[in-house]
Amino acid sequence: EQEHIGAGLQHARQMHPVALAAGEFSHWLLLVGPAKVERTGIGAAVDLALSKRNHLRTAGDRLPHRIGGPKGVGVLRVAGGVTLEPLIHGGGQELGRRSGTHDVAGIVGMAAVLEAAIDDRSRFRAEVGAARERFEGILRERLEDVAVNGAADDRLVQHAHLRIPGVDAETLLIRLDAEGVHAAAGSACHSGALQVSHVLAAMGMTPEVAAECVRFSFGWTSTVAEAEKAAAIVADVVSSLR
Repeated sequence: EQEHIGAGLQHARQMHPVALAAGEFSHWLLLVGPAKVERTGIGAAVDLALSKRNHLRTAGDRLPHRIGGPKGVGVLRVAGGVTLEPLIHGGGQELGRRSGTHDVAGIVGMAAVLEAAIDDRSRFRAEVGAARERFEGILRERLEDVAVNGAADDRLVQHAHLRIPGVDAETLLIRLDAEGVHAAAGSACHSGALQVSHVLAAMGMTPEVAAECVRFSFGWTSTVAEAEKAAAIVADVVSSLR
């Protein structure tokens, strides 16, 4: 869930032993890691946890639709010794973990998009990261009180999660949509939820503060010029709402 504020590089090396000591299962959802995070980040930490003989309660999965791949398919890595109860019973495919005919097209598409994303990783981090930095820089110049959530942490280069004091996020989103700028007030999996994001609440935000937060996402084709145009629109709309 932290992916939706861009602070996707969680402290996996520190968090996994804590979960293990408490007897809990450690599961890492590597939504965008293959394309946008170097192997020294969360992916490498999961690899380390899975390689430890005493770390038998760990799993990590990757969902390719988050990087342009097919929906309905994914990769699951499970540490040796972990027994998973299948949700779907029947023919016993996937080593008994998920019965049903294999989605061959989806599997091949997943492999292809992961390879393409990894090949493009350096360019993506440089060019999309530059666009995100320029976007945030312009907003900081024009809106002095704007706050970048997670700015002090390692962040995914394609997200800018901002708090704009005094401006209701939902109202801002409606106005931005009319101007051709699309943003979100929460993660995609909680679209339409009325309650405050549990991630923002865990970060210590009150409901009032969380209601002032919006997320902007950048794709593999995003440019600095587009970021500058979007930032100017956001600044103008915010000024009109104050």
